[in-house]
Amino acid sequence: MSQGSERSLEEVIALVQTLAPYLRNGSSLKVACLVTKIPYTSVLNYMEKFPDVCTIIESNLFYLDTVAESNIAYKIVDDKDISTSKWWLERSQKEKYSSNNKLLEMGNDSASTKYKISVDDTADKNLDLSNLTDEELAILVKITEKKENT
Repeated sequence: MSQGSERSLEEVIALVQTLAPYLRNGSSLKVACLVTKIPYTSVLNYMEKFPDVCTIIESNLFYLDTVAESNIAYKIVDDKDISTSKWWLERSQKEKYSSNNKLLEMGNDSASTKYKISVDDTADKNLDLSNLTDEELAILVKITEKKENT
């Protein structure tokens, strides 16, 4: 087939499938085209002309993201990993579970024994609260509440 001739959808799909291994490994569409010696502008034209080609390319471009999300889901569901669960909620529902919100104070029972903050230790010092974890902040709040109530 000579350059410039019309390709059928089947031919275009077969051509685009040669890009798949590079796209699935994280390469951009431009890089995959360079490596496979398929003109980038031709691929863009095929994507515009054939929606199926666009779907194939996009699914391959997002393959690594899909695998990464699957790995995270595995850690949360199968391993019941609290840290990963918190991380996921902080990113997927920012308004509800941001690191400044107290709703994530769950799980880690060892936090209260691991982080001992004394009000007397911090009273005369400038304490940068932005460096504290949620657990540390929760402990500090409890301590200051007790101090105020006495």
